[in-house]
Amino acid sequence: GAIDRIYLLHSQETKKIALKIKTLVNKVSEKEIIFQKIEPFHMESIVNTILEIHKNESKNRIFVNITGGTNIMAGAACAASFFIVSFIISSILFFSNHYFPFLL
Repeated sequence: GAIDRIYLLHSQETKKIALKIKTLVNKVSEKEIIFQKIEPFHMESIVNTILEIHKNESKNRIFVNITGGTNIMAGAACAASFFIVSFIISSILFFSNHYFPFLL
């Protein structure tokens, strides 16, 4: 099936970038975008955020993009993906600290 929702993990410093990404995505799609603030250098917090998203979306398949963000964010996203047995994507557009390429 198609993507229903995009969870956009961002830090305090990248909130404006996250809002710009939402604007760009909304130009081509009406997908629901949910912002989740994280601490970009706190691995446990990032993993727990992704695990909470998984809990809330337990009936859906979850794709986690590990592209973008800090190295810790990418590592935490990868670790959380293994915990929840999700699909890892490394070149799309979901979670990010800096860039428009996935894991925005």
